Formats: sequence, C-alpha cells, structure tokens
Amino acid sequence: MPIARFRPRMYPEVEAFAKKLKWFGYVKEIVNWHSDTEIPGQRRRTTRALPGGCWVWLHRGRPVAFCGLRFLNRQDAWLYGMRVAKEFQNRGIARRFTKELFGVAADAGRKWVGINTYHYRDKSSSIYTIAGKLGMKLDAVHAVDVYWELPKSIRGPRPRPLPGIYERYSATGERALFFDDHGWLWYRLNAQRRKQVNRGGFAVVDTPVHIARYQRNGVTVNMLHRPRDFAEVLPSILSKATAKKKWLTLGYPAGWSRRVRRTVRELVPELKKGRNYWPSAWRVYGKYLG
Repeated sequence: MPIARFRPRMYPEVEAFAKKLKWFGYVKEIVNWHSDTEIPGQRRRTTRALPGGCWVWLHRGRPVAFCGLRFLNRQDAWLYGMRVAKEFQNRGIARRFTKELFGVAADAGRKWVGINTYHYRDKSSSIYTIAGKLGMKLDAVHAVDVYWELPKSIRGPRPRPLPGIYERYSATGERALFFDDHGWLWYRLNAQRRKQVNRGGFAVVDTPVHIARYQRNGVTVNMLHRPRDFAEVLPSILSKATAKKKWLTLGYPAGWSRRVRRTVRELVPELKKGRNYWPSAWRVYGKYLG
C-alpha cells in the first residue's frame, strides 16, 4: 500500500523535501499537533495527540509526500498541509493520496471530509481540478484576515448575546464556518453543530456575528451577514486585537473583502501588512463519503 501512518523516525525525510516547499512551518506544526512523541528539535504545543494523525506517501519505501488528517468530530474529517516532493509533482500523487485518505476517514466512521486551498482571483489552480475529479463540492469562498497588536484606541459597541445564530447563518445558504483550532479548519453548518455554533452567537449593532475563543490569546469571529454599515460593526470586532499578544481572526465571504479591508484601513490608517495584519482568502471543498 502506498500510504502509511507517519512515524517520528520519518521526520528527517519529510523535512528534507518539505523544507524546499512553501510554509514549512505549517508542516512542523501539524506534526507536533498529531504526534504523541517528541519530534527532534520541535516543541510540542498540545498535551495529547490530536485524533486522525499524519500520513505519508511512500515511493520505494521512503516518504515523498505528507498530509495531516484531523478528525474534527464524530462525523467530519479534515485534510491539511499536503506537501509533495518537487521531483514527484505532476505525477498524480496528490490526487491518489487524497483519495486514499478519504478511505482512511471512511474506515474511521467519518461521513464527510473537507479541505481548503488558497483562493486565486480570476485564475485557476491544479487543486481546484483535483477536488473536482474526486467529487468534492465547493462549499464556500471566504476571506480570513488576521490582526494583532492594533492601537488601543479602537472602540465599538459591546457585542450582546444572540440566540439562534446557527439558524440565521443556515438561512443565508452558508455551509461552512471558520473555527481556527489547531490549524486552518472549517466546520460544516449542520445539525450536529447547532449547539456549538449557537454558543458563539452575538450581535454587534444589528449584525449577527459568531465569536469563538480558539486559543488562550486568540479569538475567531465569523461575519456571514452583510452589515448595513461595516464602519459600525468592525470597531467592536477589531477591538479584540488591541492588547499585546492578542490575536483576532476574522472570517467572512470573500466577495466582501475589498469593502472590509478598505473600511479597516480607514479605521486604522497605520495598519501595516505583515506587521499587525495579514489578509488571505480560501476555497473550502467538501465531500460526503459513501
């Protein structure tokens, strides 16, 4: 069988090819999250290994591709951090590896598997084609903007609890909710998530927002209802990133990105990309496992 569960002894080989690709730090984090033993030179960030594990694609007994598999809950699985060694790219490994991991998730009782990939405006990517060939459907195209150490002068109305935000979001046709918890993860907006989503329901002015603390110093805010006036709502959201070492991750439909980011620049003129702000946009794909 070409795939195998990642073992700590494989780390030097994975590191050798993954270091030559983008965002190697993300691969290291995924290894740490899913390992129950120390990886040489790496610091663990969880008290126990996350369910699902890391997997490798083998060629003549050695790893040439890597991917993390996270079991989000009893129904859902998530693939993240896939890397294929440069000399083995364009051979169909990413597609076959993904398909094999669908089988791993199904064997573990999961009914749905998701991935996300960077959204390129007005151009395609090979991963879009791979997702289509594997029967994955596009669930959402969301912007994910991260803010940290913003000026303390930002103030806005205090969010007030709003019951039933799950139903409000579902009524918009949205199918995925960003929930940054040990990786760039999305949760399906389905009946099993109702209580979890509703716990984070708030309103800023008259706009429903979902607020979830995902780390000790981090807050995720999902804004899936378009505000009447972004300038009324965004100060309350941005104020969550005004303290030192406080992080805010804001998820919203990518079609709003120009308006949101323009409003943020007007509210925070000194905002600098890479210093206290990082914008991105992601495509979320999902597949129901038969």
